[in-house]
Amino acid sequence: MIGPPPYRDIFFGILGDRMCLTIHEEALFTDCARRWMEDLSAREKTILTLRHGAKMSFEMIGQRDENLVTRERIRQILRRSERKLRHPARTRWLYPVATYTPSWVSRVRE
Repeated sequence: MIGPPPYRDIFFGILGDRMCLTIHEEALFTDCARRWMEDLSAREKTILTLRHGAKMSFEMIGQRDENLVTRERIRQILRRSERKLRHPARTRWLYPVATYTPSWVSRVRE
């Protein structure tokens, strides 16, 4: 396994099938995702991972949290972290992925 699961699961959840990727490509994408999320707090990363990676509901995440917060508070934290990730200063880490052509595409063109 390359990289910590939260980054890999969220990022590849967006990209779709990662079975077509080489180890080098997966490492590149995982590194981009790690850099993309590095300024988030641990709580924001956890909530993003549980919501998008594990597909848990707001209520389930709130019950799992050590402070037992409401689902509305979980929703607010999630929206704030998603807003941070969409900021132009953070999206620069996604450029290698947005402009990347998978290795199997070049083999098909030959």
